[in-house]
Amino acid sequence: MKKIVKVLLQIAKNSSFSLNTPPPEVYLVDLQQGLPMFEIRIHISDIKLRMPLCHQMHMLIIEYYQNNGIKLPCIPNYLYNNQLSINNFDSNYPNTNYYTIT
Repeated sequence: MKKIVKVLLQIAKNSSFSLNTPPPEVYLVDLQQGLPMFEIRIHISDIKLRMPLCHQMHMLIIEYYQNNGIKLPCIPNYLYNNQLSINNFDSNYPNTNYYTIT
């Protein structure tokens, strides 16, 4: 977790929109389904820069992942045999099935 905070902080500091004072901050704010959720706080000179900053940050994070052979995490989904039933979707299309979770 410390390395993640360090990397995110470095990315935030390298943003062309980020102000040096006050400096960017990174916090572990939640754990959702076992995945750590981080928040990056960056001060900018104009609120109109918010969307370009968000875009830039997302792109830089994805670029870092790609350059370091890291896959984006995904929320684990568990499906058990007794939770899945197959029903005919439409009698006009008998070979079409849909899945429902019960």
